[in-house]
Amino acid sequence: MKKELITKRLRLIPVKNQDLDFLFSFLRNDNIKKYLCDNRNVEKAFVKSIISNSDILFDKKGIGLWLINSLDKLSPIGFCGFFEDQLLELIFAIHPDNQKHGYATESASKVIEYFNQLDLIDEIYAKIDKPNIASHVVIAKMGMSEINEEKNQITGGDIKVYKMM
Repeated sequence: MKKELITKRLRLIPVKNQDLDFLFSFLRNDNIKKYLCDNRNVEKAFVKSIISNSDILFDKKGIGLWLINSLDKLSPIGFCGFFEDQLLELIFAIHPDNQKHGYATESASKVIEYFNQLDLIDEIYAKIDKPNIASHVVIAKMGMSEINEEKNQITGGDIKVYKMM
């Protein structure tokens, strides 16, 4: 089941196929792709696979990716939620025009709160590029602890791996 989530300032709406063009454009933003896409332009097929992964997660576990909408803006300002490859990862991104307002922290808190309500047995991880200081701050606020450091297989850069304890 895909559930809309509401916070004091945000509406989180489950990602759907109709969001392809927004996500495609969003992930090609220079400031977003720097950390989230290894500084590469993604193809539409990749974005479709992200939406498909989210659909599968919603069907199997009731969680996935949500678009973040400020209650006082008409268009999405980012996304937050979970991506599952080998690990269940918390991921989030806020458009640069809307950063430094606490939206990443607020949305990440809400999706983790919702995850905990579902009593899922999965463990939550996050992988953050070492230079992405703002995301490390958000992850720390979520109560996640660094458990490892690894190399990005594409860029060779350092990534910190966190786990919800």
